[in-house]
Amino acid sequence: MAVLKPRTKLVYFRVSEEELQQFNRICESEGVRCLSDLIRSAMERVVSGPALNGNEAVVVHLRSVDDRISQLAAELRRLSDLIRAATPDQDPSDLNSSEKRFAASEKERADAKCA
Repeated sequence: MAVLKPRTKLVYFRVSEEELQQFNRICESEGVRCLSDLIRSAMERVVSGPALNGNEAVVVHLRSVDDRISQLAAELRRLSDLIRAATPDQDPSDLNSSEKRFAASEKERADAKCA
């Protein structure tokens, strides 16, 4: 395999025997060509920015979903107001089932945020 970018600089650091064995096992299990490639790729990830572990990634995703749900809820409220304005003869206590479910889910969300 040809190296596309010649590497001429060396970096030395010490590891324990256990660390070396662990690194070699990772190379074998991941199919990495050599220890240098393994360490280089690990350092590239460190330099490129903090990586999210599994739990942090889930939290970030859930926040994004929660933000989108809030946006959709606001849009639904706006649309409901437009419908009510367009149909002033309708009795406000005569909510359809989807409006009732929406009102109940909004109450649950508000209660959950307070907890």
